[in-house]
Amino acid sequence: MEQVQKRMMKIIRGLETKPYEEGVRDLGMFILEKRRLKGDMVAFFKYLKDCHLEKGKKLFLLAAEDRNCNNEFKVMENSGREEDSDTESQRGRVVTEEEWLKKWQLRNIGFHNEQGHALLKKHLDVFLNGRSGLKIFFPLCGKAVEMKWLADMGHHIVGVEISETALKEFFTDQNLSYSEETVPEIPGAKLMKNTSGNISLYCCSIYDLTSSVAGKFDAIWDRGSLVAINPCDRERYANLMLSLMNESCCCLLVTVAYDPSKHTGPPFYVPESEVKKLFGHCCDIRLLEKIDGFTERHQAWGLDYLWEVMYMLLLK
Repeated sequence: MEQVQKRMMKIIRGLETKPYEEGVRDLGMFILEKRRLKGDMVAFFKYLKDCHLEKGKKLFLLAAEDRNCNNEFKVMENSGREEDSDTESQRGRVVTEEEWLKKWQLRNIGFHNEQGHALLKKHLDVFLNGRSGLKIFFPLCGKAVEMKWLADMGHHIVGVEISETALKEFFTDQNLSYSEETVPEIPGAKLMKNTSGNISLYCCSIYDLTSSVAGKFDAIWDRGSLVAINPCDRERYANLMLSLMNESCCCLLVTVAYDPSKHTGPPFYVPESEVKKLFGHCCDIRLLEKIDGFTERHQAWGLDYLWEVMYMLLLK
């Protein structure tokens, strides 16, 4: 192919003396190396098209002209505007506290993970960073089994959850005795503590648990909190999380990515652009891993795919 192009340059008037690459550009063509690169990218897209169709379409456009070896697709730049437009379908969605309480009453808690989250186990060294005796926060903790797991390692766990049922089930499931007390700073709130005192769970609105009540934290595990709160409250939520982080805090954040036109949430779709918008002004953000989280439960929602995406947030 390259030799054919070079011979063609020599017989086209005006291109005889020009270097090969310059002549190819003048003709609106690509040198062989770039054609190979485009071929690789097209092949990659066809992979995405099979297992991640909707997002793949937003990375590539149908070719308008035959300049890619008859491949069906042509690369385009994704500026992130597509992600932003996707989230609009969920912007007005509001889930009330009563709806969340009803989920626990009716046992509609498919979001609970009995085995603990594999990504936390895999990235535990990054999360702890060699530190012991950490004060770790679980926002919207439910009855997360990771709380007991980390407490058994010698860390102090603080969680917050609107459902008293969820918190009582946690202590029962983990065979832990506990006590209850009021929280003077938060009218109507309860604080549940295990006997050893290294697990403290607040039953109240998450927005009432400020640093003046709970102090600041060495680490935050947000596996199902940001994706659960109403999209209109994300900025408020992010500001709360930032106010609860001490200067050496490590926050592991797990979001979900799917086609939001097919599911109203929760969990809500949170693109990377949104994570950066919420936390980027105060935090260094690192994408640690993206895994396929698609299950029959998600298929029943009408989804074709679902990815779980883990970020690490560190204060600048």
